[in-house]
Amino acid sequence: MKKNDEALKALDMTLQLDPQFARAWLGKGRFFLVMGKYNEALEALDKALDIDPQLDTAWGIKGLVFQQMDRYADALRAFDRVLELEPNHAGAWQDKSETLLQMGQPAEALEALGKALELNPELPGAWATKGETLRRMGRYDEALEAVAKTLELEPEFATAWAIKGATLQQMERYGDALEAFDKALELDSKLSSAWGDKGITLRQMGRYAEALEAFDRVLELVPELAKAWADKSETLLRMRKYDEALKAADKALEMDPKLVGAWISKGVALYLIKKRADSLEALDKALELDSKLADVWEIKGNILIQMEKYVDALEAFGKALKLNPKSAQVWRDKGLTLERMKRYDEAEEAYRKATKLNPNFAEAYMSLGWNNYLQGQLTMAIENTKKAIELGVKRSHAYYNLAFFHLLERKVEQALSEYEKAIEVDSELSVIGQAIQDIIDAHGKQPELPQLQTALEFLQGEKEKRARSAE
Repeated sequence: MKKNDEALKALDMTLQLDPQFARAWLGKGRFFLVMGKYNEALEALDKALDIDPQLDTAWGIKGLVFQQMDRYADALRAFDRVLELEPNHAGAWQDKSETLLQMGQPAEALEALGKALELNPELPGAWATKGETLRRMGRYDEALEAVAKTLELEPEFATAWAIKGATLQQMERYGDALEAFDKALELDSKLSSAWGDKGITLRQMGRYAEALEAFDRVLELVPELAKAWADKSETLLRMRKYDEALKAADKALEMDPKLVGAWISKGVALYLIKKRADSLEALDKALELDSKLADVWEIKGNILIQMEKYVDALEAFGKALKLNPKSAQVWRDKGLTLERMKRYDEAEEAYRKATKLNPNFAEAYMSLGWNNYLQGQLTMAIENTKKAIELGVKRSHAYYNLAFFHLLERKVEQALSEYEKAIEVDSELSVIGQAIQDIIDAHGKQPELPQLQTALEFLQGEKEKRARSAE
């Protein structure tokens, strides 16, 4: 701090002797940029440029100040002014490319980088920016090549290691990505981007506690970084800490009300704590900001099913399928909605679409089997339910459904045997209760089937037995 004060004092003394010394004002502007005093930096640089409008270095530093202030259009104008004065300024082309990338114009950024590297192929920063640009464009192999060139020129370039990690993470090479992030953080333990991307990688690996530590490290370094709060919120959701996730999402939105990911996390957290109306409001906010989020339309549709708003759910799934027509999961969700609306033929069509897109989709076969039963197609119901079980369906309902279908075939012993298997898979009282309700409903429609009463008594006995053991 003392050295900074002395440097500033020296510049001020120079300017007292010669207020028209443009390069002294330039030095002052550079000093304020490093200190993070951006308004003071702009004021000093404007003084320099009033004296000498052709001072390309002042325009370049002014562009860097605007970058730090997120004033990218102003930064772009400043770098363009440098290039008007000095068209072969490789550094200005690089700075322009970084600005274009921040403005969401990767193709233009790549073009500017081509100019920079044509003028100076030994610029490690330009190669690093090229790697990041290609990564954002989804051109991962080319991105890794650019980063390799960066590290060939400057092996201890921490940001380049972080870009390599982020690229490998998007290629789902998570172990390699972690190695790259660890190298970046070994070189610069305060590199917040590396901590953040490391957290995302750990989360994708299911290592949630470590991911949370990484995001907390980001927030130690940059407490007001909304994205880090949103990433923390999503991680807490995965850890089933819904109240904490909600608080983190709210913190993110306090800093950036337009952060889509935070609205999604908030919506999911609210849904999981049974606040469905509030959840829909949050998800609608996310969709207002970005209507092309197929996953969010799908989540919204599932919430609407649970609220028994089937027409609205169907509309939401329709939006999701318009964006992603090959989503087997959404076709299955659409089938469930149509089934609840008693539009069984259309439901069957949706289920079959799901199984065509994903022939190993066990849950879709299970749903198709139940829909077959509702249409009176018992043989098909059994066939599709068995298919679901063969494929390793995770939901125990398939086992209970198969037993129920055998009951309707009057195969009592086989049905009771299947119920025993079902209880081994899942003996939750609520699940047994649903199986009992299915039998009661069928008994009301077909009272002439005595085997229904036999199964009913068996399941009620099993439910009572498990209720007593739970006490």
